[in-house]
Amino acid sequence: MRRIPLCALLSTMLASSAVFATPADRGQGPVEQVPGIASKLLPGYNRLNDGWSWAGHLDAESYSNLAGGAAQGSTANLLGQLGGRLDTGRAGLWPGGQFTLSGIGILAGADPEGYSAALQTPSNIYAPSELRLYELSFRQQLGAGVQLRLGYDDINHYFGVVGPAENLVNSAFGFTPTITENVPGNGSYPYSALGAMLGVHGDVWGSKLGIFQGDAQHQFTHTFARGYLALWEGGLCWGGAERDEDSGYVVKVGAWHYRQPHPDLPGLSPSTSGVYTVWEARRELDRGRRLGLFLQGGAAPQSVNPVPWQLALGLRLEQPFLGRPGDSLSLGMTRSWLRSAALQADEELPAGTVHPAETVYELTYVAQLRPHLSIQPDIQFIHRPQGVYPDATAALLRVHLEFF
Repeated sequence: MRRIPLCALLSTMLASSAVFATPADRGQGPVEQVPGIASKLLPGYNRLNDGWSWAGHLDAESYSNLAGGAAQGSTANLLGQLGGRLDTGRAGLWPGGQFTLSGIGILAGADPEGYSAALQTPSNIYAPSELRLYELSFRQQLGAGVQLRLGYDDINHYFGVVGPAENLVNSAFGFTPTITENVPGNGSYPYSALGAMLGVHGDVWGSKLGIFQGDAQHQFTHTFARGYLALWEGGLCWGGAERDEDSGYVVKVGAWHYRQPHPDLPGLSPSTSGVYTVWEARRELDRGRRLGLFLQGGAAPQSVNPVPWQLALGLRLEQPFLGRPGDSLSLGMTRSWLRSAALQADEELPAGTVHPAETVYELTYVAQLRPHLSIQPDIQFIHRPQGVYPDATAALLRVHLEFF
């Protein structure tokens, strides 16, 4: 499978005649982008014929809360996705255009949060059972280094992505909890939001601006009546990343504003704003091993927000054992600070003092059994779930199958 460079240019989008390593477009600026759902869960689009490509995957997961939290117990989730893509240039229509359509189906057991009680949800694929439109978008290259995208998309495909954290299972390693916990109507998995995004880039820098509907939980109703979420992100890469090498550094900074005229409606929050940053470092080690490090931070200090601050860090080691090039080992820690008054107003918490933060430590290993089949055991220790519950220990086992 072809590796995606850290500094892919817009002009190389869909240039491969075979496989793309992630469905996130290579041209979102010079800084690599991968989906909020790990790229291991969203396989690249494979070419069917000139202009047409498709992708599909199925993920089965078991979850057990071994100790602490709200209750001991086990549950299971099943996630499937199927989608297609049309490149207008390859199809002989016009250059630079691309249509993407995909849907997801979720068959879920009990909510893992009901066992662990963690705000930083142990599973990044859990969602209520349903069939949903996930992507319906059009992207047009407007010239060298300029791109416009319109339609329904997962915002975390393009904003707040943490590349070396892509195999970690806890949802906090995707979109920062200073967005997901403070803005429940945001358009990240399992929701997608109608919006528009404009991106520009040079060889070592990129900038993008997007505006999306404010209540993505209702995709097709009240689309423009329930506010908006606007985001900006800029990024720099250097030290080899700008030359499409496996070693280098990436820094991203972002800001967002959520405007909600109806915060009293169920599932919505008051208007608020925040910032975030992501730092990544990648190194080529001996015998094909690669090491990725990351640091992620978010801030939304307004008094209405239950999570005013978040910090995460960790690493991913690819090919930890000789002879297993498809395997990877990941470690991560994520800490969300809690504002007790806002949290108690938003959640039905048991009586007691709310501790100042919830912290998760995660260890996970992806073992590739076949080119399109992998298994992933995962263990998480959650310190003070929601600041109130006793420390929890969660174990997960995920099987990932790609269809080509």
